[in-house]
Amino acid sequence: MFTQVCGWFGMLCILAAYFLLANEFVQSRDILYHVMNALGSLSLSLDLARKRAWPALGLQIVFILIALSTVCRYVLV
Repeated sequence: MFTQVCGWFGMLCILAAYFLLANEFVQSRDILYHVMNALGSLSLSLDLARKRAWPALGLQIVFILIALSTVCRYVLV
Protein backbone atom coordinates (compact mmCIF):
# COMPACT_ATOMS: atom_id res chain seq x y z
CA MET A 1 0.00 0.00 0.00
CA PHE A 2 2.80 2.45 0.90
CA THR A 3 4.61 1.90 -2.38
CA GLN A 4 1.39 2.37 -4.34
CA VAL A 5 0.88 5.74 -2.67
CA CYS A 6 4.50 6.59 -3.52
CA GLY A 7 3.86 5.62 -7.12
CA TRP A 8 0.80 7.83 -7.38
CA PHE A 9 2.59 10.71 -5.65
CA GLY A 10 5.55 10.35 -8.01
CA MET A 11 3.33 10.31 -11.06
CA LEU A 12 1.55 13.44 -9.87
CA CYS A 13 4.87 15.23 -9.20
CA ILE A 14 6.17 14.45 -12.68
CA LEU A 15 2.91 15.50 -14.34
CA ALA A 16 2.71 18.68 -12.25
CA ALA A 17 6.29 19.58 -13.20
CA TYR A 18 5.49 19.08 -16.88
CA PHE A 19 2.25 21.07 -16.57
CA LEU A 20 4.08 23.96 -14.90
CA LEU A 21 6.74 23.92 -17.60
CA ALA A 22 4.31 23.63 -20.51
CA ASN A 23 2.23 26.53 -19.20
CA GLU A 24 5.30 28.68 -18.48
CA PHE A 25 4.84 28.84 -14.72
CA VAL A 26 8.41 27.57 -14.42
CA GLN A 27 11.34 27.52 -16.83
CA SER A 28 13.44 24.48 -17.67
CA ARG A 29 16.31 26.12 -15.77
CA ASP A 30 14.31 26.55 -12.54
CA ILE A 31 15.48 24.35 -9.69
CA LEU A 32 11.86 23.67 -8.69
CA TYR A 33 11.25 21.88 -11.99
CA HIS A 34 14.21 19.56 -11.47
CA VAL A 35 13.44 18.92 -7.80
CA MET A 36 9.88 17.96 -8.69
CA ASN A 37 11.14 15.58 -11.37
CA ALA A 38 13.72 14.02 -9.05
CA LEU A 39 11.21 13.60 -6.22
CA GLY A 40 8.59 12.23 -8.59
CA SER A 41 10.95 9.75 -10.21
CA LEU A 42 12.29 8.61 -6.84
CA SER A 43 8.78 8.05 -5.47
CA LEU A 44 7.64 6.27 -8.60
CA SER A 45 10.76 4.09 -8.49
CA LEU A 46 9.73 2.64 -5.13
CA ASP A 47 6.53 1.27 -6.63
CA LEU A 48 8.27 0.06 -9.79
CA ALA A 49 10.90 -1.79 -7.75
CA ARG A 50 8.21 -3.54 -5.70
CA LYS A 51 6.48 -4.59 -8.91
CA ARG A 52 9.81 -5.66 -10.45
CA ALA A 53 9.17 -3.49 -13.49
CA TRP A 54 12.89 -3.34 -14.34
CA PRO A 55 12.81 -1.44 -17.65
CA ALA A 56 10.59 1.31 -16.24
CA LEU A 57 12.68 1.39 -13.05
CA GLY A 58 15.86 1.78 -15.12
CA LEU A 59 14.31 4.73 -16.95
CA GLN A 60 13.32 6.39 -13.67
CA ILE A 61 16.83 5.92 -12.28
CA VAL A 62 18.24 7.72 -15.33
CA PHE A 63 15.70 10.52 -14.82
CA ILE A 64 16.69 10.78 -11.13
CA LEU A 65 20.37 11.04 -12.03
CA ILE A 66 19.73 13.72 -14.64
CA ALA A 67 17.55 15.78 -12.30
CA LEU A 68 19.91 15.44 -9.33
CA SER A 69 22.96 16.35 -11.40
CA THR A 70 21.16 19.49 -12.52
CA VAL A 71 20.10 20.36 -8.97
CA CYS A 72 23.67 19.84 -7.74
CA ARG A 73 24.99 22.09 -10.49
CA TYR A 74 22.63 24.87 -9.37
CA VAL A 75 23.40 24.41 -5.68
CA LEU A 76 27.18 24.23 -6.08
CA VAL A 77 27.50 27.20 -8.44
